[in-house]
Amino acid sequence: MILIDDRTGSRELYGLLPPGSAEICRLESADAAFIGQGPGKPMMVGIELKGLSDVLQCIQNGRFSGGQLPKLLRDYDVVYLIVEGAWRPGKEGTLERLARGGWQTVVFGTRVWMYRELDNWLTSIETMTGVRLRRKEWEDHRSHLAFDRSDRPTLIKPSLAVRVAKELSGVGYDRAGAVARHFHGSVREMVLAGEDQWKEVAGIGKILSQRIVAELNGTNPNAHQDP
Repeated sequence: MILIDDRTGSRELYGLLPPGSAEICRLESADAAFIGQGPGKPMMVGIELKGLSDVLQCIQNGRFSGGQLPKLLRDYDVVYLIVEGAWRPGKEGTLERLARGGWQTVVFGTRVWMYRELDNWLTSIETMTGVRLRRKEWEDHRSHLAFDRSDRPTLIKPSLAVRVAKELSGVGYDRAGAVARHFHGSVREMVLAGEDQWKEVAGIGKILSQRIVAELNGTNPNAHQDP
């Protein structure tokens, strides 16, 4: 099952997928996500989709590197950044993109953009963070599905432990994979765990662990929180 974020800019992807293959929900990070089978273990895969203009804006304001990227790397084992559009270096080294009238020099903000600025930023993101970078040209509407790594994760049905974990307060899909791995894929171990064991899961602190244990025990979570 492919999970699609329910916010504008992401939820439009839902209509592009075969019926029954996707579900709309709230993802704290990424436009889409799924659980894949990696080398010897399940892997959480997050996909961030951006247009060329959005990428240039991220270079200017640092929004992706300073805000979105840390969350993606925190929540997923594998992150793909898919950039839509066709671009190339111009004769003077400027950045050109393909529009309806043909190739045009990119003027974004108050200046002309150079090809090396975009290329250097994308190369840095890929080499320094491990994010898998893919280009998506609309001439090929299926190119975003063709990952060329031999060790790429393959789509599988989420385990029972993941499906149970994602229903718990404050866990959701973003942390469900980490919870399942921490408890060795065992729902029984998850249910019987105490607050100290839950606090060992990445991203789950004291208050959230109290709430989860209370929820699993069928009691009022507020009664377990410190005043």
